[in-house]
Amino acid sequence: MVDHKVQICKFFLQQRCRYGANCRLSHGTLMSLSSLKKYVSPSWGQPFVGASILAVSGNGASIWREAELESWDDKLNKGLVVFRDDGSSETVGAEAMSLSFE
Repeated sequence: MVDHKVQICKFFLQQRCRYGANCRLSHGTLMSLSSLKKYVSPSWGQPFVGASILAVSGNGASIWREAELESWDDKLNKGLVVFRDDGSSETVGAEAMSLSFE
């Protein structure tokens, strides 16, 4: 089952969401500018194989989904991920993966 709070509300992005705080989709998170830190891209090598991550499928949906990193290819800078919602697998690049904090 997909956690709907991971998906961005397209109506909120258009400033037309009528559900407000009761919307089942994400409206993002407010945070102070001073709390932001410089992004450091992880090195996805062997230590992360088997880790729970978030990944974007190449199917064009652009939705971050819970997955597990099954293997990593340093030469191609790509990894094989298995999506938890439907068990499908796909090879994706580092830009399509993020650490998951469960």
